[in-house]
Amino acid sequence: MLVAAGGNQNTTTGDIQGLKPAYFDVSVRPDFVYNVNRKIGISLLPSARFALSSITKDGPVKTYVNTFGLGLGLNVHF
Repeated sequence: MLVAAGGNQNTTTGDIQGLKPAYFDVSVRPDFVYNVNRKIGISLLPSARFALSSITKDGPVKTYVNTFGLGLGLNVHF
């Protein structure tokens, strides 16, 4: 039981049951570079990871972990 200023609130927590020890995914990360001049370049690094299998087993809901990212870089050649 959790007591709050607005009254009582019931909460329940439990362990997550049925997680797999491993799962399969695929990663994609192309690299785009634009050279401003001979010494300076700008990099754009999009990335994506897609789950090929669920991270849960024997549960009512299958959970797939998918992530997307974007990186930006500055290249300086000496």
